[in-house]
Amino acid sequence: MILAIILLLYVVATQVVTAQPLLVSITTDGNVEGTSAIQRNGNAYTFTSNLEASIVIDASNIVLDGAGFTLQGEIYEINGDNVEIKNLKINAPVNAIEVYGSECKILDNEIQADYTGIRIRESDNNVISGNIIAAEAGAGVAFETSFNNIVTGNSVTSKIIEGVALAYSDHNTFSGNTINFVSVYQSSYNTFDGNNLPQGLMVRHSSNYNNIIGNSVTDFNELAETSIASSGSISVERSEGNVISSNTIVNSGGIFLITASNNMLRNNSVSGTGIGFQVEGAPQPSLSSFINDIDDSNTVKGKKIYYLTNKSDVRINPSTYPNIGYLALVNCTRIIVENTHFNTQGILLAWTTDSQITNNDVSNNYGDGVILNYASNNQITKNNINANIGAGIRLSYSNQNLVSGNHITRNQIGIYLIHSASNNTIAENSIADQDIGINFYASSSNLIYHNNFANNTKHVDDASWGHPQFPGVPLPSENIWDNDYPIGGNYWGNYANQYPDAEELGSSSIWNKPYIIDENNQDRYPLLNPVTIQPVQVPDAPDGETPFTPTENLTTTLILALTASAAIVGVGLLLYFKKRKH
Repeated sequence: MILAIILLLYVVATQVVTAQPLLVSITTDGNVEGTSAIQRNGNAYTFTSNLEASIVIDASNIVLDGAGFTLQGEIYEINGDNVEIKNLKINAPVNAIEVYGSECKILDNEIQADYTGIRIRESDNNVISGNIIAAEAGAGVAFETSFNNIVTGNSVTSKIIEGVALAYSDHNTFSGNTINFVSVYQSSYNTFDGNNLPQGLMVRHSSNYNNIIGNSVTDFNELAETSIASSGSISVERSEGNVISSNTIVNSGGIFLITASNNMLRNNSVSGTGIGFQVEGAPQPSLSSFINDIDDSNTVKGKKIYYLTNKSDVRINPSTYPNIGYLALVNCTRIIVENTHFNTQGILLAWTTDSQITNNDVSNNYGDGVILNYASNNQITKNNINANIGAGIRLSYSNQNLVSGNHITRNQIGIYLIHSASNNTIAENSIADQDIGINFYASSSNLIYHNNFANNTKHVDDASWGHPQFPGVPLPSENIWDNDYPIGGNYWGNYANQYPDAEELGSSSIWNKPYIIDENNQDRYPLLNPVTIQPVQVPDAPDGETPFTPTENLTTTLILALTASAAIVGVGLLLYFKKRKH
């Protein structure tokens, strides 16, 4: 759908370009051809009235002063160097100004464009300052293969896509602007300093070593209309070495690192609703995707982000790591996380082994409660994991873990096993009051027994069910749902209704008919009665902290969808960049 919109806009723009307005030229020798509404005095050219025309500037070292008049049309090409455009109002049917020369200045203009406001292509060392730029379908300011430009003190908006779009452009500086949304694609060493970015900033696809410092993103959640791919967030995807420092995000999105490595985060503050901070890899990530330099000067909803890498033999509790808002353990071993309230965001274990998550309250978080990614031989025991928007526990590419003694209730999904999460043991948990109790995606050979499944909309679900022939859908997962007789399987709250003729097998407290999950999965020895699972008592949060309660359904799926949308917009933008060339 998004691609169709971009292509439609491309066709419309192309059709408009074929119109033949009055052509005005400022030639290489400085003559004005095609109008008397621009008067020359040496190297100064001044509008004396409104003008409807398309202007081409081939001269260099000139100043074109609009004197407050209106150009109904466009400055189709600036081919000369050191050209200054100022004090002009432009209403453009397609693009307002296209710059191919270098060392040009675009100062204090008011620009309204049906497509792109200012287009800078293969053009360096320009200054864009003090302008009001509003684009309808294209970018407010678009850069392609352009370097060392300065954009300062402007108001830049686009109704549909980015206010500013960079593609293959390095060493540019943006400071003190209000820009609705910024997209950075394969562009490095750029600086974004002290800008107001109501809809956020996205850095993606090998955009490396950019400085994103002191910007603000405020009240994105209050906006009635937003641009495609914007999320009110600062996000970095498949890029490295970026510095994200002293940014403030309020009532908007968060900071997201997606398959991004060696980025540095300092003194950022995220507050409001939704997922405030998250680091994740691609569907099959590498460890390097999680290696970033993030210290506890960063906060989410007023609490600290603790991002630990390459640590061993550490005990994490309210005394050693106070005021936790988010905890990540990356490439760690023998870590104990205990007696802590995680009520802002949850816990991430990536490539972490032989660690324990025990006696914690992981509840009321946006996103997932506990995430294991390539994490093995860990124990998640005796925790309250309740009312998280997402999964209570998510295991991805993670094996040989023990999940036991937990109260897992009122999440969207209780336990989610995806991408070959195998040979885990899930035993003696309460799994209740969720949309899905336990969900599978290509994850087999897990041992699941002595759990209480009660009041879930679905006790068990699998990505393959109902889609056996759909491309890309894996084969059904095959798991072990009991620990043989007489230990038995699980308690199923709907068993008696499904098997009204079942009886107790001797005096074993086991039903004599198996609980059929699907043709590949069955609990051979379902339990008559619930398993007794001891309550989990977590010490009260210190300093009067109160748990944060989410009020809306905002999950990681949204962020991934926006990332995909951004990729589509990028394709459309690159098509457009190649559309017109002098």
